[in-house]
Amino acid sequence: MRILSIVLLVCLPAVWSCGDPAGPAGDGTLVIFTATSGEAPDQDGYLLAVGAADTVALPPSGTVELALGAGEHVVRLLGAAGHCTVEPHESLEVEVTAGHRTPVGFTIDCPATGVRVTTVTTGLDLDADGYRVTVDGEIRGTVPANGTALLQLPAGEAVIGMTALTPNCTVAGDSTRAVTVVDREVAPVELHAVCVAVSGVIAVAIQAAGVDREGGYQIQVDDLAFTVDFVRPTYLSGFAPGSHVVTLDPPDNCSVATEPVTVTLTAGTTVRDTARVSFSVTCTTRQATLRVTVVTSGTVPSHPYVVNVCASGFYCEWYPYTIGTVDPNGTLVVELLEGPYDIWLEDVPERCGVLGPTSFFLELQGLVDVAYSVSCP
Repeated sequence: MRILSIVLLVCLPAVWSCGDPAGPAGDGTLVIFTATSGEAPDQDGYLLAVGAADTVALPPSGTVELALGAGEHVVRLLGAAGHCTVEPHESLEVEVTAGHRTPVGFTIDCPATGVRVTTVTTGLDLDADGYRVTVDGEIRGTVPANGTALLQLPAGEAVIGMTALTPNCTVAGDSTRAVTVVDREVAPVELHAVCVAVSGVIAVAIQAAGVDREGGYQIQVDDLAFTVDFVRPTYLSGFAPGSHVVTLDPPDNCSVATEPVTVTLTAGTTVRDTARVSFSVTCTTRQATLRVTVVTSGTVPSHPYVVNVCASGFYCEWYPYTIGTVDPNGTLVVELLEGPYDIWLEDVPERCGVLGPTSFFLELQGLVDVAYSVSCP
């Protein structure tokens, strides 16, 4: 009983301060940290060997916990690539205490040996899929038109170049660079290219006069249709070099002073060719005829009714306007701009009833008839 009392006095404080043991009584927890750095890191992780026991997989960077019996253990990091170094050592002695968490860490540095190729491309219509990098004439990787690529090479002399440029791009300056590769170092190599334009731009401007100038105008370039704005020029891109016919298709109430225009685009320079086309358009007012007829029965009022309209919209009821008056048994004919309206009668005596809606949505186009039936007892 005295021995049991001693064990309890020793172990309980350890449990309170360190948490529950990771395994059976008498075990502790080994917490293994790995951190991998460098430009050529080991991608498949490592193995941890504990004495003669089975190995445990470790990530390149991360934490793994392992339950071990109390006492001294030799742990070894295995599987690091040959160009990587391990700190403090690949093999470490650790003391595991029952009920405690014992940390051990490995820092792995994996520097690259090789070259970093940087490409700088100027001009237009750059190569979308980049270039192929060559080492001593053999393709060893891909690099963007403006980007970098790391090539791991053995120490020694190498000749770096690039190929697979699109026809509109050429290497600027020397097509290759000789470089000395030093072990565990990355040598910088910069290559330049220039690309010329393979297409041109057609800028279309509309000079419109008249009241109906809202919205866009339809134009056609060869067999392709576009919508252009009359407020500012519209730039249409991607046209191959050569001749193109530009035609404007105006609205029915507009006329074009300019005939279809033929433009010629060139390519092959670092400045994109732009052809400018201007159309002069004159538009007339689009009008519709509204005919309002009223039939009154009973005691006919002695004064005409007022016909109000407003452009349909959120603010219609606050901004109505009068388009005329109509006799109790008469007709009002007015010309209005085409478009949507609300329409209603006013100055109808209270004793009279208006049959049918007093206000409704109306699309004016051409000749539109609206009839009211008023009953006055």
